[in-house]
Amino acid sequence: LQTFEKEIAEVGLQPGPKTGIFRVWAQGPEPVGRLLWDRVQEGRFPELKELKQRLRDYIAPQKALGHSDGPADRRTSPVGPEGLQESPSGLQWRIVKEGSGPTPTVGQQVATHYEGWLEGFGKGPCFDSSIQRGQPFRFGAGMGMVIKGWDEAILEMKEGETREIKVPPHLGYGPAGAGDVIPPDATLYFRMTLVKA
Repeated sequence: LQTFEKEIAEVGLQPGPKTGIFRVWAQGPEPVGRLLWDRVQEGRFPELKELKQRLRDYIAPQKALGHSDGPADRRTSPVGPEGLQESPSGLQWRIVKEGSGPTPTVGQQVATHYEGWLEGFGKGPCFDSSIQRGQPFRFGAGMGMVIKGWDEAILEMKEGETREIKVPPHLGYGPAGAGDVIPPDATLYFRMTLVKA
């Protein structure tokens, strides 16, 4: 157990009174703490390395932003020429409709409706849309299950909020792109609504 404590300390985990085991340094950590503990209990140590990297990918930018209790509200970020606010990571965004519900925590399952474009908000062909499919997209917030730009945005949105985000390549699919749909080094434009947090 002492060896394990040393390993998880590297990614910002600490003892947590709510779980009685460990919790993540960032906001809403309990689901991740339980997942990590379950993996150790099952003896699945190879997965620890991958999970540690995912935690590093999330925690590092939060620490760089000076957050001590998880994602902070960035509604006071500078406004750019397109009327978009920009976070230190390079993600640009604006709120289209305010939400009044809770903000997701790391590891929490969320449901979103979204539309995506390559040429601008509502410009050119829509390359993907949950609205057209008639079913919200569900994923674990802040767990690396989606592109980095989405994880950053969703952890700051309130339930019921609609937000437009401009995702630079390094927070999207990067130089690899995504099949025949997303070209290499593409900037992505999404309109997303947090349906359920």
